[in-house]
Order: sequence, then structure tokens, then C-alpha cells
Amino acid sequence: MRQGLHVFIFAFLCLSVLSNTARAQTGWAQQPSGTTRFLFDVWFTDALKGVAVGGFGTILRTTNGGTTWINQSFSSSDDLNGVHFVDANTGTAVGGNPFGGSQLIRRTTDGGATWIAQSSGTTNNLYDVFFTDGNTGTAVGGNFIGGGGGVILRTTNGGNSWTSQPSTALFDVFFTSGSSGIAVGYQGTILRTTNGGLAWTQQMSGSTSNLRGVFFTSASTGIVVGENGTLLRTTDGGGTWTTQSATSAHLQAVHFTDSNTGTAVGGAGGGGGVILRTTNGGISWTSQPYGSTSPLLGVSFVSPTAGTVVGDNGIIFRTNTGGVTGVEQDLNEGRNLPTGFSLDQNYPNPFNPSTIIGYAIPTTANVSLRIFNALGQELASLVNEQKAPGYYQVHWNANVPSGIYFYRLSVVPSARRDLVPTEGRNGQAGDASTGSTSSPQAGSARGFVETKKMILLR
Repeated sequence: MRQGLHVFIFAFLCLSVLSNTARAQTGWAQQPSGTTRFLFDVWFTDALKGVAVGGFGTILRTTNGGTTWINQSFSSSDDLNGVHFVDANTGTAVGGNPFGGSQLIRRTTDGGATWIAQSSGTTNNLYDVFFTDGNTGTAVGGNFIGGGGGVILRTTNGGNSWTSQPSTALFDVFFTSGSSGIAVGYQGTILRTTNGGLAWTQQMSGSTSNLRGVFFTSASTGIVVGENGTLLRTTDGGGTWTTQSATSAHLQAVHFTDSNTGTAVGGAGGGGGVILRTTNGGISWTSQPYGSTSPLLGVSFVSPTAGTVVGDNGIIFRTNTGGVTGVEQDLNEGRNLPTGFSLDQNYPNPFNPSTIIGYAIPTTANVSLRIFNALGQELASLVNEQKAPGYYQVHWNANVPSGIYFYRLSVVPSARRDLVPTEGRNGQAGDASTGSTSSPQAGSARGFVETKKMILLR
């Protein structure tokens, strides 16, 4: 009976793979939001606790990293556009009607479990808010994409009362200290304050696009993103800005976790979305697939690897790998170099949803490590670059259904770029019972290919 059960499980896993068409593997996993309303912003206070806000007074709250989201929305014809927490308990969400005439401000002091309404005495739509401590905060906004002008609000008593300053329409605000802050907005507007928002001076951005997001990693270094793929970077506190190019999509938000690691999100209206990632402080950016064509509007990271993005139609995506499909570790410190090629069996196996794949190379080589389904369709490329001799481990976070999958290591020593390694020997496919095949290993001058089987059980 046990043998029959094993055969049944094996057949079920094979069918589950064959019944799913191949899809590109991403480092992002979609989470159920329970809403189709647009989500405009998100903020996490730690890896587990976060709040997302959106259209028609939508407030979603999670305490388990987004596995489930609690709907705490209130009835409103207005949108919540921005949210910011100054600590684990104290946060503020702002919004209104983009055509003007109404404004929303909500405040929580219990981590988002309950929210109270606040009033500024003005009716400008608000797009974003930033608090430097529990009492002192700044909110910015404007009506109908700048057509009705903008506003800067400032509070020193936790939002119980606000003072108002007229402005061009502004879409985002960020402070690096209690005194120093930057606001960005309509047609390339960048404003800077050095006295806590009492007064603002305009800086030359060199852009006429609407600027939607800003983040500073220090008092001097910051990134601004905006429409038409606008990416601006400063290293002198905003005195000068350099333009960078990575996409033509409208960029809506940007978030950094340290001086090097940041993520920007956006997308064209009615078109596909985009996630851009930098690991060198915004000097260069790479695009990441995330498994959807919906534009993205907000992003929040709590570490270089753990982050959440939100966007159109209530979509929420989460990563624990910084958005990459595999996170590789170098294991060479304190060890002798390997004397031959090897590919380890993944561990754990079966796994859900992540597993570790180890390999070793005895010489500098061009290394490829790829994931395939039972049809031979490639799902992910975990490694594709030149590597130094040594031992390595790759953490793969799977975003595919339960089933049987295969991973293949292909190595060409750098001295033998003319060599194309082939799998198997004398036409043999290898051991069908283990799913493992390998080429002969005749020293470091030869190429090497090996494939192993793994099982994902959700």
C-alpha cells in the first residue's frame, strides 16, 4: 500500500508540473490583498508589520509579513495617497480628492489597529507625509496634477493642528533630520528646507517631468524619481542633480535601506509595471521581473532583502531575496580550494518555498546554474557569470506550483572558452531514479555539466 501511495504522489507531482505552462521565475511572490482598489503607498515598521493605503479610504494592515492582510478601510469617496510611520506604533496617512475640495488625514498610535481623523483646516488633496518624531511632521499635496496649486502643511503636536504654506503641487517629501528636508513635485519642482519646514527654497532639477518620489540615504546623497523614466541623483544635498537613464516608464516611488541598496517602482498608465534595483547607491539600475503587468505605485523595504511593493487593482508583491531569484553565498573563507567540480543535492528536499543549492569549481570558470520544469522549459537563471575557484551556495526562493523540477550546473573554464560542455557520457542520460546526470570530470581543463532533481511540496 505504501508503494502504491508513493507512485500516486509521484504521478500527481508530474501532472502538476505538466499542467502548468512555463513562466519566468521571479524573486517576487504575489500576496492576496482582498481588494481591487488601487494601493498608492505602503510602509513596514519591521519584517512582519506593515500598512498599505489606497483608493476610497482603503487601509490594509498585516502582522505576518503580508501572508494575510486585515482590511481596516473606512467609507470615503476620497483616496489615501501616502502613509508614514515614525516608530512601530505611531503613523499618519494622508489623502483627499485630486480635483480638490476635500482632504483626508488619519492618525494611529497603536500600530495601525485603530485610526482617528484629523483636520488641517485646508481642503487641498495631500499626496505624502513624513514625521521626524512623534510630534513633528510635514504633509504635501496639490489639486489635479498642479492645476489648482499646492500646499505644505506642518505640525508640531502630532497632527492636532497644522500650519499651511502655499506651494506648487508636491507629490513626495523626505527628511534626513529634524531640520533638513526635500519635497518634489509638479514639472520638476524640488524644494529644500534647512529649518524644519518653516521656509523652503527651490533647487534646479534640470527636469520638467512631474517628480513623484524622493529618498535620501544621507544629508548629501539622494535619489529623485518621476514620470518619463526620470532618475535624478545628488551627492551635495541637492545643490546639483545628475540625470540617469534606466527606463521610459513613469516612476512613482523609491526606497533605500542603506547607502547602496535601493528599489524604485512605477509603470505606464494602462501598460506594464517596472521594478528597478540598485546596489551601488543609484549609480546604475537593473530591471527585475515580478510576475505581473500592473503598474506599481508604492514600495517599502525593511532590509536589503525584505520588501513589499503595491499598485493598481490591489496588487501586492513581496520579496525576501531583494527581488533576485537566487542569493549566492561565497563559502571559501578558511577552506582549501576544491580539487574537482561538484554539484550538491539541494537541501531541504522536498522543500517549500526555498532551498539551498551548493556547488564547487576548482578553477576560474564561466558558471551557469539554471532551473527547469519537467518539460525542459527554463524557469530561472540563478547564476550566469564568471566565478573564482571555490565553494558556493545559492538560495532559491521558488514562486512556482508544487511539482518536480531540475537544476543544472554548466561550467566552462575561462581558459577553454571554445569548449561547450555536454551532459551525459556516450549518449547516456544518467540515473533516471535520481534525476542526476553528469559529464566526465578530467581535471580543471575540462567542462562540466550536471543536472539534479528536486521536489517542491506546498
